[in-house]
Amino acid sequence: MFEGADEMKSKGVRVLARYVDGDAKGKAAAVSCDVGQGRAILWGPHLEYPLVQQPASAAIYKTLPTDVTVAVEEMENGRWELLKETLGLLGLRCSLPNPSQPTISKTPLPQVLIAPLEKQNIVAGIVGALAPHIPDGNAPPIIQDANDAFYIHTSGQLSKVLAEERSKTVFTTDSSTRHVIIMDGDARPDDQEVPLFNIEGFFAHLSSVRRDLGIEPTERRSGLEWGIGEALLYGEVVTSTQTLFDKNPQWMRMLPTPILSLASYQLTGRGRGGNSWVSPTGCLQFSILLRPPQSLKATSLVFIQYIFGLAVVEACRRVMPGKPGEKIRLKWPNDIYAVVQGENGEERKKIGGILVTTNFSDGKVDVVVGCGINVLNPLPTTSLSQLQSLREPPLTMEIVAATTMPVFEKMWHEFIANGGLFKPFLDLYLDRWLHSDQLVTLTTTEPHQTVRIVGITTDYGLLRTVPVREGGRPGGGAGDEYIDLQPDGNSFDMMAGLIRMKR
Repeated sequence: MFEGADEMKSKGVRVLARYVDGDAKGKAAAVSCDVGQGRAILWGPHLEYPLVQQPASAAIYKTLPTDVTVAVEEMENGRWELLKETLGLLGLRCSLPNPSQPTISKTPLPQVLIAPLEKQNIVAGIVGALAPHIPDGNAPPIIQDANDAFYIHTSGQLSKVLAEERSKTVFTTDSSTRHVIIMDGDARPDDQEVPLFNIEGFFAHLSSVRRDLGIEPTERRSGLEWGIGEALLYGEVVTSTQTLFDKNPQWMRMLPTPILSLASYQLTGRGRGGNSWVSPTGCLQFSILLRPPQSLKATSLVFIQYIFGLAVVEACRRVMPGKPGEKIRLKWPNDIYAVVQGENGEERKKIGGILVTTNFSDGKVDVVVGCGINVLNPLPTTSLSQLQSLREPPLTMEIVAATTMPVFEKMWHEFIANGGLFKPFLDLYLDRWLHSDQLVTLTTTEPHQTVRIVGITTDYGLLRTVPVREGGRPGGGAGDEYIDLQPDGNSFDMMAGLIRMKR
């Protein structure tokens, strides 16, 4: 509720909606507020949550009768209309969901474990690694882990398991069952079973880019059993590609690496610092499980997020040659931005993010690199497809994913070959980021201090800044002390020009 909203008209506050029943009947449910030269709309109800997914779905089905599926779907349509009207009042263009698109499952669906037809030894190798850990007598075999229980099925069970899971209408976080379908031999899912991702198209483009980059088909080094992307776990709808790895340590340790886990939709996607990652239509989201050689120093692990971010930017430039690709830049420490032309000049819009987690066990380290990139999102979200030249072939999820994997793999080989040094990548990284010589205010010091960003330290991957002297003259000369900032301890508010301690 927004108490006193009716008395604040003179301050630019206007009531847009009111509650019609309950204790709040007649009180403001949504208000429009003038803020400087702009406007903000605030809603009491959480319009951002789909009513057919968590957390809203669980609350609805607990408080309403069990036969409310149709009513909930009607309410969901109303939620979309409210969102559209709200964004329209803010001058934003948007579109409602296309009814011709396939209906998205409200619950997690099976993941298929699959590899290129000519490399079925990959699937066989993974199955062989899992076999000793599967208890005898289970039908289907089950691997129980800390967060999830993985039910392992043969390819012939795909249609049956898919039908059973698609028939479920409510997803609850209490359910930990996750289904994995082993596509061995020449088994392939058809277009009805996997309607949203062209697996064979992905593998074909992956092979083409690997050849173009000069990555040998049989190259096995840098801790990789095969090429990144050649072992694929694909699920149309999953909880979180990241969680399925890093919250299940036994499952993660059993799997040979690298393995790419990719989904068309996530129900509980994760971002940096405990943030959730919204998974709308058009967003490419995936996680890569890596196991670096034991010779790699722990202090080098911080650079993986920088190298992967650089790989994403270079992959975008590869699929969008020329000026469109040059608009894609890096924001420290792990975001992907697009520099676009707005009404008031150049604007910077976030189009992707990276989350890297590490797990140490028995002298080994498992690294999970998670990423989300806006590829085909409709307005008002900024995405790669909106930046693309009309002369170029349309982007697809498969092309962007299959380009990113080899670009990163080539950098990974160089990173490991150089003992985990970031120095070979530093010049290109600084050329691709947004921050050279940027003046920002540190709120991590008392009093707050204005500093100039000068780079990344090559020993520990810290953001290097120098204080600005009195009179606004930047430092950086002999005798100046650097102020170095950890990527995991600070948050960079680029719009406000502030670096804050992450809470």
